[in-house]
Formats: sequence, structure tokens, C-alpha cells
Amino acid sequence: MQMKEKALVGIKAIAQEAGVAISTVSCALNNTGNLSTATRERVLAIARRHHYQPSFVAKSLKRQQTGVIALLLASFDGEFYSDLIMGVESSLREAGLELMICHGSGAQRVLSEGLFDGLIILDGQFSNEMILRLVERGKKIVVLDRPFPHASVSQICLNNAQGCGFVWQDLMKLETERFICITGPLGNYDGDQRRLAIENLSREHALAVDWYEGNFSKESGYLVAKEIFGKVSSGLKVIFAFNDNMALGVYEYMREQSLFFGEDAVLIGFDGLQINQYLQPSLASIGYDRRFWGYQAGKSLLDLLAGKESISLEIDTYLVSGASWI
Repeated sequence: MQMKEKALVGIKAIAQEAGVAISTVSCALNNTGNLSTATRERVLAIARRHHYQPSFVAKSLKRQQTGVIALLLASFDGEFYSDLIMGVESSLREAGLELMICHGSGAQRVLSEGLFDGLIILDGQFSNEMILRLVERGKKIVVLDRPFPHASVSQICLNNAQGCGFVWQDLMKLETERFICITGPLGNYDGDQRRLAIENLSREHALAVDWYEGNFSKESGYLVAKEIFGKVSSGLKVIFAFNDNMALGVYEYMREQSLFFGEDAVLIGFDGLQINQYLQPSLASIGYDRRFWGYQAGKSLLDLLAGKESISLEIDTYLVSGASWI
């Protein structure tokens, strides 16, 4: 015999069974209002018996809060994003909030529905115009990939100039006339900031820089390495890849071609991925605490939601030594 499914019981049905007004049921369920203990307990007992579940959307609209924070990412593959996500989750868990991760072409549609309290952004494809629209609707936002001075927007970005300074300090130990940089695509905030820092340092110290453009993928680093080493030029090649994925591409090409660090080239990346230290020889990089970055992003958003002022903060970087470098 097929079991009959239980009908969903709403707040109106509970009010009828308890013999009270709908507003009384609402007060009892939300632990508000000046109700007698007997009335409150009677309403709650009926709600429990019917396994009452409040409508998420209705509750959100009533309170103008959803208990959900959205995290918009350009991607979520690999160690970089997993560490960042764990950091954000940690800060939200402490506050009892849920995390919704958005990515890809459907993200703007999801975000346009507005069923979130605040938004953290690390996606250069999400325009400033879209951010302004959300701010105008009362949303609080933290950006990790751009400057955005606004009372409802906090900026928690990497100190890219600091990281490039560490590379340059080591570079000054070498007697070299040229320096090779592998950039990301133009328009990426962190990549552009790294290029600007190197351009400023090269002018200050009168050192020529050869620029090669990648797209932050390992494959693009491999192809750039093929171009670099394919040119008929002798001497040690000093290479700074603007992220570790591209550095790993260069590393792979050098290994395939039996090229050696310290003899044919020296190489450093940016991101401080853990895999670098397991390579033989190890890959040097500029590191930073990705979990701390995510945690600070979440905490800053919670502060905005609590009515505190927006802030601008830079995440410190540090040198991760490796046998591939100086």
C-alpha cells in the first residue's frame, strides 16, 4: 500500500489549530513578542508535530537577511582557490553563515536574484558597473582584485609591489643586463600591479626587461619557455613568471630539454603553491597566506554587514626559497 505524502503545513494552518492569530504564531516561531509561556509552548508543539519548516525565501524577505554570503570566483580549481575558500568559510562559520560559491556564465543570473547578504569578488570579468548596481540595492561587498573606493565596499588585495621587491632584491645580487618577465593577460589586476612594480624598479636601476605574455596557465608558461630558449643567445636567463602555474610550465620545458637551474636559467614564480617544494629541484616563489586572505575577506564583509566602515587592506607577501632561484 502506497503511503500518502504529508502535506506541507504553513503558518496559517498552525494558527487555526492553535486558535490564535497568524501574528502570534510568527512571534512564537521567531521568539519575539510579549506572549504567555503557555501560548508560546502550544504553538511550538503544534509546529513540531507537523514538522513545520519556514520558507527560506519568505523568511529572507521578511528579515531582509538570508544568512548566505556569495563568493564569486574566476575559477575554483586547484590549491589556490581551495585555500582561499577554506579561509572564507572559516570566518563565516564563526558567525553561523553559509557560503555560496559562484562561477561561470550563470553567476550573474544567480547574483541578480539577490538572495545573499554580501558578496566577495575575485573575478576580473565581473564589471565595476555590476558592483555599483548591487551596492545601489543595498548589498555589502568585498573586492579582492581591484581598487573600489566606496562606503559599502572593502578592498582586501595582495601587496604585489612588496612581492616584486623581494624578487628584485635577489636580482641585484646577479651581474645580469637583462631580466625576463612572463606576465598574465593585460587587464588582470594582480598581473598589472606586478608589471607596474617591475617597470618602476627597472627604471630606477636601469635594467632592461624582456616581456612575454602568458595567460596564467601552465601551458602558456611552457610555450613562452620554448620561445625564450629557442632564441640564439648565450648566458644565464633570469626568469620571473607572474604566477606559479606559468613557472611550472617553464620548469617542465627545462626538464624536457635537459636544461639546468644555475647554469642555463634561474626561475621564480608567484603564489607559493605547496607543490613547488616537493619538486626536485624545488621551485622558488613569492608566497602569501591564502587562507588568511580568505578569512580577512570574510571578516571584513561581516564588519560591513554589522554597520562598520569599509576598509582598504593589503595582504603581505614573502619569499619562498627554492633551488630554481638565486
